[in-house]
Amino acid sequence: MIQASIDHLPLYAADLGRLAAGFERLGFTVSPLARYVDPEGRDGPWPSRGVFLERGWFDLQRADRAPPHALYEPKACLLRVDALDAARAALAHLRTDPPYRLERWWAASPGEGFELFNLRERVAPLPMALIAHAEPMGDVDAAWRLHANGASCLSRLVFGGAEPGPGADAVSKAMDLSAFAYLAADEFAPRFGAARLALVVKTASLDAAARALADGGLTFSPHAGGLDAPAQAPFACGWRFEPA
Repeated sequence: MIQASIDHLPLYAADLGRLAAGFERLGFTVSPLARYVDPEGRDGPWPSRGVFLERGWFDLQRADRAPPHALYEPKACLLRVDALDAARAALAHLRTDPPYRLERWWAASPGEGFELFNLRERVAPLPMALIAHAEPMGDVDAAWRLHANGASCLSRLVFGGAEPGPGADAVSKAMDLSAFAYLAADEFAPRFGAARLALVVKTASLDAAARALADGGLTFSPHAGGLDAPAQAPFACGWRFEPA
């Protein structure tokens, strides 16, 4: 069985400042600007900022083609594995794209390298890829992992009114998919509004999370041991904070 956990969620914006401000309003610390470089020269470079937790992160990328006033939500989910070759071998009976490499550069120096491949089977409502890199990432400043909302871990994704994709059964035989949860629309909507997806974040303090959300002027409510925030601009997704 492949040992995998949510590594990061990419979000794309024509205006990185607007996207970063949305995370800051939720009580997250956002890193300075970096850029991704494809060492084989097929794409990029492109600007990026990050929201780094002790486990998991959000990858904020500039995409010039994105609508300038779009509501943001993750466009994919990347799962971290220790050995990418072993993961590809375990999924050899399924459709995957060839692996490729990326480098993240801060100022003039490369900080971290990534190797990843896309899984072409539809496992969940979001596209999925597997990624391998050093952990902890040595290019991430410890101060960037400190958040007013106490966030420590990107835990799981909850989809509303949706079902697993047709590839989920086959992939689940090789990899744990418990990071993906599903709620019926009539249970999901009262908690997360018009969103189709809620992001679950572990926090060291629900009180700190509540203060951060209140300071950001956001609507939220307690629900079964956590805090639920419905979709609110500039995000199209809901949020749930749970005790670590």
